Amino acid sequence: MLRKSAIALAISSSFFLSGCLEVEDNNDDIVAAIENNTDAQAELESVTLTGSVKHLLTGESVDNAQVSIKIGNDWSEPVAASNGLFELNELPKNSDFVLLVSSADGSFQERAFYGKTNYGIAQLGSLEVSSAETVQFEVLLNGENTPVEGLEFSYSISTAFNMYNEFSNRNEHFIRSTYNADTGMYSIAKVAGFTDLLLMDLDVDNDAVDDFSYNNQSDSISQINISELTNGNTLYVSKTAENAKFEVRVSVINELGNTFDNLNFVSLKNLTKGTPATFDADSKEYIFEYNGSSKMKLLLPSFVDSSGNRYDTGEVNLYATNGGVSVTNSSFNNLNRFYELDDGVLSLVIKPRVSSFSSRPRVVSAIADETSQNFYMFMEAPIELVDSAASLIKKRQITVVKGTDDENDFIAQGVTQISFNDVSVPFTSSLKFNDTFVTLSPAAPLVGGHYEYNIEKVSVKSTGEVVNISAASSFRIADQSPFDINQLRWDNNNGLTDGKTIVLKNTANEDVGFKRKSNNGSLYLPASIATLSHFKVNLLGYTANGKVNPALIESTIVSDGNINISEINTVSVAVNETILIDDYSVDFYTSLPDRQWYKLSNNTYQIENLDDNQLSSKNNVTFGYEYAVKGSSEIVTGKITLPVL
Repeated sequence: MLRKSAIALAISSSFFLSGCLEVEDNNDDIVAAIENNTDAQAELESVTLTGSVKHLLTGESVDNAQVSIKIGNDWSEPVAASNGLFELNELPKNSDFVLLVSSADGSFQERAFYGKTNYGIAQLGSLEVSSAETVQFEVLLNGENTPVEGLEFSYSISTAFNMYNEFSNRNEHFIRSTYNADTGMYSIAKVAGFTDLLLMDLDVDNDAVDDFSYNNQSDSISQINISELTNGNTLYVSKTAENAKFEVRVSVINELGNTFDNLNFVSLKNLTKGTPATFDADSKEYIFEYNGSSKMKLLLPSFVDSSGNRYDTGEVNLYATNGGVSVTNSSFNNLNRFYELDDGVLSLVIKPRVSSFSSRPRVVSAIADETSQNFYMFMEAPIELVDSAASLIKKRQITVVKGTDDENDFIAQGVTQISFNDVSVPFTSSLKFNDTFVTLSPAAPLVGGHYEYNIEKVSVKSTGEVVNISAASSFRIADQSPFDINQLRWDNNNGLTDGKTIVLKNTANEDVGFKRKSNNGSLYLPASIATLSHFKVNLLGYTANGKVNPALIESTIVSDGNINISEINTVSVAVNETILIDDYSVDFYTSLPDRQWYKLSNNTYQIENLDDNQLSSKNNVTFGYEYAVKGSSEIVTGKITLPVL
């Protein structure tokens, strides 16, 4: 399991709260400037936070509350709230904070509040807390009623001021369960007045696969609210994955009980490979081997018997569970149930349906697989593909046409037109399993971007009739370039770099002169952040025209492999160029190469408006960072200072 390490913030909050600052030998010049400048603390604009602590249920002031605040990695000493009122002084501006309300005697449950300092005095209002009681409950294995240990249950009563957008990523304050092996009971604090869902960690061995699923005995909703949990409750869970090895024997019969021999019957453990059944001529059974814990799909394509009767496509989905086998979502409804194994053998009998369609076969499944980059479609009858009825397109491909590109393109000089269009991509196709299973594959490996496969029509093999089916699936191919932290850029998008004009003339050959755009700085990140499972940056400070300024702003770029910021394209044009575009996902006046980036715009006004970095006027931003590459548990941490481009 990935374990996050805290970023070593260069600018510690203890500097602001106690006046002390420890620095490393290799810290950047922002830290050095603060360390060497004895007047730095006096020059800082400080922030004061005030508020009150009240009981959630009674609305009365809480007399025994204490408040502490965390900025960066350090907590302040607790400050007692007098008659429920508190005041925190000399805090840095524009900084993320966590405010923790607790009690020395444990009379109420501690609660965290997340926010960001601004300027001057900020009134936080009433912070509500409540008392808690400990409830005990047991968790039993469904069907066996034996205790299950190793699970974790948690919830959070913490909140954020003004719907703070980083709260869900930053929240570290959860109330968690404990387990008593002697009694077989779980315990958790239940806070009066809160109605939060109880989060269930059912992955005992931390392999990213839940070992159990929760079974709500009263309804179909697989979750429980903390307010519903009382002493003595019993929760039931079922095992979700078991390593098992057994044999599957399937008899395929018609209405008279006669068996069908030598059908093209296959098993699928994944979309790319089918394993044909072994046919036992003596018992007239199709034999498959199950070995592992994943779901197995048995696929029986449509076929025609010796009398000319056509039978529908069918499938059986099965997986090992609770010492037996569960069959689900089968085309043969009589099979959908739990089975005990008989001496390591699962025996099934299926009767395919005589085809009821005339000329419009049904699409059984259609899916694009990002790993293989292929499209797989399973039909209930043999088909043939129709020319030009299948396609692979790349979605929203950017097209830039400048006034000097082509005199016949109707784009005047001095004008740049930018559009986003779907572009066709070459692909190949194949059929298998009695021509019921279609595979579409790109002619060459796909590069990063958004794609869509689509099959609009097919020809029914038995009749030759062309029918509409409209099977489509979209997917995304992530950039697989190795991530390099040194590829981060900070650009103020003003048409200048180092104080000099980036593009001197527009496409009409007109000089830009002294024209420039307003500063609008952002952090630009390469598309290779798609290879990360976790990426967090903390703005530590910035230099504005030679003056060092501390700041603390946390941003989670990637969490659990999901990118939390938007894509942006950069296209370099002169600031006096006329631009024709109906899309806002393009920046025009950076010094960056024309390509796709990710952009972080969670910044303050002062940082967004930094001027270009020059020898005579230093402007830069400093970040602390931590990230992990997908598939690795190693956390990489460090600091980076970026000049304003």
